[in-house]
Amino acid sequence: MSDIFEIKINDRVFEAKIKKAIKDGVDTKPLMAEIANHLYNLTSNAFRDERSIDGTPWARLSDKTIAKKGHDKKLWKEGGLQDSLYVKNTTDTATIGTSATAKGYPYPAVHQFGSNNGRIKARPFLPLDEADIHPVAKSEIIEIIKEYFTSSW
Repeated sequence: MSDIFEIKINDRVFEAKIKKAIKDGVDTKPLMAEIANHLYNLTSNAFRDERSIDGTPWARLSDKTIAKKGHDKKLWKEGGLQDSLYVKNTTDTATIGTSATAKGYPYPAVHQFGSNNGRIKARPFLPLDEADIHPVAKSEIIEIIKEYFTSSW
């Protein structure tokens, strides 16, 4: 399983809180599992709704693509991309990724960000933007963390 995308929250306060929690004997693995599952659900919802995390509808398929595929469902051929999604977590990490490739080519990145030449429109399915985790996802994760530490301590 090779990570094509890796989402990291680089936040010193969060990292310090997790390290302290681990040092104090708090089991943070359930928190990381909850965060990873939340990221997976956001991604699944994007596929279902054909929208990015902020609610922006994905670009319409071209008539040529619809004719070739025989349907207008976006980011769907035989389910390979959706079926390749995975989550994993440890005591201090929550990961969502995709191992999908086509002839060795990591096509999920092109679908997430669009092609450089503009032929393939961006259809963001992972909860990230070009720089970091998407602000909507980040604020939801912060709420999950607050709730976890409020109920755990």
